[in-house]
Amino acid sequence: MKRAFLFFATVWFWLYFSMSVLFFLTLTFFTWLVTYFFDKRRLFVHYVITLWGSALIRGNPIWRATVEGKEKIDRKKKYVIVSNHQSLLDILLIFLLFMPFKWVAKRELFNVPILGWVLRMGGYISINRGNKESIKTLMKKCEDVLLNEHISVMFFPEGTRSEDGRLKKFKEGAFKLAKQTNTAILPIVIRGTAQIIPKNSLKVKKIQKMHVKVLDEIPVDYYQDKSAEEIKKGTWGVMHEEIN
Repeated sequence: MKRAFLFFATVWFWLYFSMSVLFFLTLTFFTWLVTYFFDKRRLFVHYVITLWGSALIRGNPIWRATVEGKEKIDRKKKYVIVSNHQSLLDILLIFLLFMPFKWVAKRELFNVPILGWVLRMGGYISINRGNKESIKTLMKKCEDVLLNEHISVMFFPEGTRSEDGRLKKFKEGAFKLAKQTNTAILPIVIRGTAQIIPKNSLKVKKIQKMHVKVLDEIPVDYYQDKSAEEIKKGTWGVMHEEIN
């Protein structure tokens, strides 16, 4: 009985996703086209994508998601946002915060049909992992987004999804960026998604509540005299304590 229900849940999720594509991809493209010349920051497109991601969670009866700490976000500020990464569903959960930001995503995703089109229309930032020149370009783009466009930048500092839900070691890029641009860090912790759609799987394995929590921001004053390595370890410690 349980196996049959999970099979139905998997079919329903991807059917619901497929149905949403026709409407929201059209809306995203139309918004991108209409706002192309006057919205260089792609905020209108981002909010359409945010609605899409939120609809996939809120409009799907098999999901239950809660958001905590949303009031801690200062809408007038920009952040280097960092979150743990367990599942494909993490991306949808982050959209429930309804805040402007630019995703930092691996370059391969920009070549995936539909997803790649959405990433490009949203003006999100690609990285070719392992390529030093690409990383330098990434940092320059992120600096420009933070300092000139005044938009937050969103990282999964683990670099890849955790297979067991445990917090993996962080890469240093996000924390170097925060230090170089004097930008506060906003840690976000996600729970529950690893059990629902695990890494390397497209099947729904479990039905349970998902939870996204915004932690207290790490202000510039706190880490001004610290190295990027120290900032990275400190942020990891705060998030690890919350997860456990």
